[in-house]
Amino acid sequence: MKKRFSILILLGVILLGCGPTYKIIEYGVGRKSLLANRELQNLAIEKDYHIKILKLKRDGEYLETLSRKTKILPKDTLYLLGKNNDLYKFKRIFK
Repeated sequence: MKKRFSILILLGVILLGCGPTYKIIEYGVGRKSLLANRELQNLAIEKDYHIKILKLKRDGEYLETLSRKTKILPKDTLYLLGKNNDLYKFKRIFK
């Protein structure tokens, strides 16, 4: 599973034409995070923050698919792709 996930990330980076200003980060959702217990459709992360959620890890397992109805829970780990500045702003807002 980890190897397949790494290949998906690599393909995403290549397809999006990411240069040195883009990176992938791992973001842990805390209990008090503004993301916790909310569905993706209610967050508009890609639209408002220009950040793509590549994958979500829950209880040590990667969710196979993400949909607009996927609920982000405390202790989830999000793998995010975006420009350095956008990721920085995102992390400051959703501490």
